[in-house]
Amino acid sequence: PRGRKAFCLWNPPVKPTPIRDEVRSKRRKSDLQADPSSSAADKDAEATNVEEDGDVVEASSVHQPGDVRGKTRRYSAIMETAYLLAECVQHNLRTIAFCKTRKLSELVLKYTRHLLQSRCPGRLHALCAYRAGYSPAHRRSIETRLFSGDLLAVAATNALELGLDVGTLDVSLHLGWPGSVASLWQQGGRVGRRGREALSILIAFNGPLDQYFMQNPKQLFARPLDAHALDPENPDLLRQHLVCAAYEHPLRPEDTKFFGSELWPATQDLFHDAALGGPPRGVQLQGDEEQHPLRRFACLVCTSTASRNGGSPAAAIGIRCIDQVRYQIVNEETQEVIDEIEERKAFYVVYEGSICMIQGSTYLVDKLCLETRRASVHPVNVPYFTSSVKDVTISVTGGALGYKYTTQAGHTHTTAQVAKATVATHYTAFRRFWQFTHRLIDQTELFLPPINLHTVATWVRVPPAAIQHAQDEGHRWQASLHAANHALVNILPLYIACSSSDVGCECGWTNPACARSPRLLLFDRHPGGVGVAPRARALFGTLLQAAIELVTCCPCKDASGCP
Repeated sequence: PRGRKAFCLWNPPVKPTPIRDEVRSKRRKSDLQADPSSSAADKDAEATNVEEDGDVVEASSVHQPGDVRGKTRRYSAIMETAYLLAECVQHNLRTIAFCKTRKLSELVLKYTRHLLQSRCPGRLHALCAYRAGYSPAHRRSIETRLFSGDLLAVAATNALELGLDVGTLDVSLHLGWPGSVASLWQQGGRVGRRGREALSILIAFNGPLDQYFMQNPKQLFARPLDAHALDPENPDLLRQHLVCAAYEHPLRPEDTKFFGSELWPATQDLFHDAALGGPPRGVQLQGDEEQHPLRRFACLVCTSTASRNGGSPAAAIGIRCIDQVRYQIVNEETQEVIDEIEERKAFYVVYEGSICMIQGSTYLVDKLCLETRRASVHPVNVPYFTSSVKDVTISVTGGALGYKYTTQAGHTHTTAQVAKATVATHYTAFRRFWQFTHRLIDQTELFLPPINLHTVATWVRVPPAAIQHAQDEGHRWQASLHAANHALVNILPLYIACSSSDVGCECGWTNPACARSPRLLLFDRHPGGVGVAPRARALFGTLLQAAIELVTCCPCKDASGCP
């Protein structure tokens, strides 16, 4: 049973920029015109809505001199969440603050503790962060403290959204639109149980979709549950699924009706990795060793290490991410593994000289060993933070997909294409910034191998006439192309249940000498893709129209954009 619940929308107010900041903004603008690449310094500021792979949704600007966003700006949604969380803790309200990324949960925890330091220092121990990357024992400890009431508040990612009984909570804070109606209601359902009254507050970022719901709240509460993107033939997911399935029942050639055409290459790979093997003794070979294992044997059974030791292979498979290869972050003073991060995200967070946050504390990375995938750190208290600089290249590799999404009835016809793609990310340097002014201290070159993400992309070519029209209107078409891609990313969650951490876009025209045509391109951020790109391809025409409407209906007239 649940009690009465109030659901509030909290839009950070617009704050006029001080005159001195306008002067600094003009000076900064001239610097950017001289060196356009330095604009990343503003994007990669610490107090930002940063996705795990580095894309920035909102630049935070509360109490930050030298803002470059124009004459007006909004207070930081991150700081507003911290203020609300601190207020709840002071009033003894058990609260959970949902954040979209790991870094945001750490930032909210850090800022909340800073606020409570002077107001209520006795409650500092009563809040912590909860997210993927912590060890299972650490997460179980947090869950126990939360359930018992020892913890008053927790800043969590969606890792705490499902599957855990966290007891009775009073308030849920939601830092930004979570990406789907289902996620919002699921998160809000964490509070108000056992007949208790509860409060849920959605704090908006500056992003177009968040602001759209702030201006049209009925569109939020009247929306049906979203259609989720799903790709059951994702190679990485399928391999893990097949090992578990073979543990329950032997796999046979006719099982393609359950697992699709990718069953054949997946089982062959698993056979060579000794995760699948022939059946027990007594079953005769059906062919020679050159044949596919499914044809060579009557069936395949699970032969993974876990099953040979009498356990289920499911226990060794993580359900929080597809990528099973991880880097460990080790505290050199205690030799304790304090965090883990997926390989494809590792260089965004850890590199020699970087500052990372864990449970609100800052650590300096002393050494990064690529062979052992281990980052050695020690705790520090420094007045600066770091941000990596990266180059991203998207190459469409082609190849037929195991499924097709055609243009749906009622949606605009599109010429968009969908195919397999490789997203190569090369981290070339990192920058240090002063913590409160966000002014650049220095930049250091990095020598790290590129990270290749094999995924699925959808795109539509931009006709030369559109490029010419932008130039005739006095616009830089490269910047317009970049903005159009981000508009598509922001509008996509209205049609497909996803967040900006699930889908990325091609950020600008980095190589004008490239022979290919300019394009609007979206790609799935998860290895192998999870079905977002094919569904977006079927809706591309509708997405373009919706993005145009979103931009043209924006009331902001300032050339610098929305506050």
